[in-house]
Amino acid sequence: MSHRDSSRPRSPRATRGRCISSNASRVRRALLLLTTVGMGLVETANAHAADARQAKPDGTPLYFLNDVDYGSDSEFNPVQATIHLSYDILRNASYQDSPFKMAYGTGFGNVGKSLFHPFDTIEKAGGAAEFIAHEVFPIKGLRSEYGQWIPNYTLHVLGEGMVYRKLWSWYASRDVPVPWLFGLLNTAAAQFINEAAENSTFRGPNTDPVADVWIFNPIGYTLFSIDPVARFFSTTLRINFWPGQATFDVVHAKLLNTGGNYSFKVPLPFTKLKLFYYTGTDGLGGISIPTERGDSFSFAAGTHLYTMRAEYTTQGARLILPDDLEFAVAAFWDRNESLMGSFELIGPKHPTALLNLYPGLLRVAGFRFGLYGSAGYYDGAALGLSISWLPVGPGVAGWTRTGQEFL
Repeated sequence: MSHRDSSRPRSPRATRGRCISSNASRVRRALLLLTTVGMGLVETANAHAADARQAKPDGTPLYFLNDVDYGSDSEFNPVQATIHLSYDILRNASYQDSPFKMAYGTGFGNVGKSLFHPFDTIEKAGGAAEFIAHEVFPIKGLRSEYGQWIPNYTLHVLGEGMVYRKLWSWYASRDVPVPWLFGLLNTAAAQFINEAAENSTFRGPNTDPVADVWIFNPIGYTLFSIDPVARFFSTTLRINFWPGQATFDVVHAKLLNTGGNYSFKVPLPFTKLKLFYYTGTDGLGGISIPTERGDSFSFAAGTHLYTMRAEYTTQGARLILPDDLEFAVAAFWDRNESLMGSFELIGPKHPTALLNLYPGLLRVAGFRFGLYGSAGYYDGAALGLSISWLPVGPGVAGWTRTGQEFL
């Protein structure tokens, strides 16, 4: 009777067979994991499609439009969106905060000149490599002075691209002819005003509008004109427009609480939780916890940009770089993606607290209204009232913005 020698080396064919079997097993497990994750994302998207996408009676989808009488979406309309996009930069403490003190003529003229001569503007600002590093891609490293490309993608491409499609849906819901054109013109005009506000009184080459107007804004318009893209960002990876509640300070004639803020929610597989990102002047990351009733509670931490500083090239171009960047924590409550309330704490060097309670949460005798309150180093104390049918509510600030050399 013979016995197999266990110490005898296996044949190369047997070894290859075991390797192939092992690799095949790994491939099957990887495919199973990808399939499971994909099914989870699809299931989540389908489960929320009714909330994320409305449609006209004829079936035309109204992406991102949330026709509700509560929260931030109860205030959405072209005038409200225009105010927030046009005067977004005025919330930055490096700028004066009154729309009546803006140098419109200088701003429009200088932005227009930079746009008409983009290559000359780029050359005077340091050349193509510097332009790309600042505005397009971090070819010179991930340093704060080369960080402008981040908001170009998150705000101009995704955030304002989504607002363009949301305005398109608003016009379509009211049977306005060629609604995409009205949405485009509305968004582009507001973006151009904000470019002029960012330019302020500066005269010289300015590459920021070159990147925004000629590169990133058109990418956003193009992407969100494609229905599958709009569907993806209104269901699977949800983007929301969560601006503040614009308030007009009746004492100092300035705008408070303006600016476009955006939330991003990414479903996590095997759970109802979602990754959460919030941006505007903030970069906050965290988690979103949905409830069975349609409410979600999101908690995030990150940074808040208070101020910016200017650097000038030898040929007279100006570059705007982040300056006072501080730690921030925030909590958000939304109902069916319409923001009901938010609270943010920023510091510790220049502590600030921001509170927004949107219409629908507060009511007196059937009257719905919202409240805005803030207290901090740069802007002092402020209080404002918002009403869904008013694009700007009345308010008052305790004192004017802290004096520094405004851009």
